[in-house]
Amino acid sequence: MSWHQAAGLLPVAGSMVLVILAQSAATARAYAVRYNERFTENTDLVGLGLANLTAGLSGTLSSTAARPRPRWPTRPTATPSWPS
Repeated sequence: MSWHQAAGLLPVAGSMVLVILAQSAATARAYAVRYNERFTENTDLVGLGLANLTAGLSGTLSSTAARPRPRWPTRPTATPSWPS
């Protein structure tokens, strides 16, 4: 891949960064509200950045705060409420 081709990827990569940051901030805020926890957007984004930096340096997958879609409750309950 040449530098010219790599430069052509910058707009797409920049767009992806913006979408991931927005999605991560929205997800963190939603969970903080849901569970009555303190939310600091800067702290969450710094943590996400450090996680992705570590992933890049170690050759593993990067992370996002994308909302998982579990088929079980997000917090343990006395009786399981499995979906029907």
